[in-house]
Amino acid sequence: MGRKVVTVVGAGSLRCAPPVLASIASPRFEHALEVRLFDANIERLDLMGRLLSRMFEITRAQHVFAMHPNLGLSLRGTDAAVVCLYEDCARRMTGKTATRVLLPADPIEPEKLSELSRGDMNKPTPMHELSPMTLAALAMPDNEGRSRDEVVANALALTMERIEGDVLILNLTRNASISPSVLHRSLDWPPTLEPEVHATFPHRILRWIDGDFELDGYMEGFKDSPVAKWMVNDFGAM
Repeated sequence: MGRKVVTVVGAGSLRCAPPVLASIASPRFEHALEVRLFDANIERLDLMGRLLSRMFEITRAQHVFAMHPNLGLSLRGTDAAVVCLYEDCARRMTGKTATRVLLPADPIEPEKLSELSRGDMNKPTPMHELSPMTLAALAMPDNEGRSRDEVVANALALTMERIEGDVLILNLTRNASISPSVLHRSLDWPPTLEPEVHATFPHRILRWIDGDFELDGYMEGFKDSPVAKWMVNDFGAM
């Protein structure tokens, strides 16, 4: 029997990702899963990928996971999608970013390239030669005058366009609805983080990744969470 695949869209969400990942990692599911994490913010994606790896290490789960900066690839052939989009990810998915705007429209002439050498701060690598990973790390979303709710709604619509076939959908995105014509479930969970908690949460996650035993107790609290119950009752993870 092949592994069932579940994709977390917006896996860099500080509000949603740790509870969702703990809800997948903590229960003793009978069948091993393939978990795909998608986020347009590469740094957040890396952070949550490292957190999930640590969670699987603690529970000795046989699940496997992969990180995808490409929405279409993350959803290709998936059986379920947990959608937890947030503003930064949504802006990166639907708008221009600062580094892309800086890229030259036309290729630089070879003789000019020879005048630039890597590793010298006075002769930096030209923008068009930077790797996609570096560009993503440097990228800043372009606000384009759109509100948080507008960009999240646009990103949610884009996600629905990329989902093909009979896929179970769980929407955790705040203030963004999926059309009633699309079969899905929505949960008003988890609660919004207080500003001070949101600001310090990445440091807390880094402590967990580095071996802080607080993570064990944190995960224990999500064995019977709404998402864990959805995984069992709707997705059939058991």
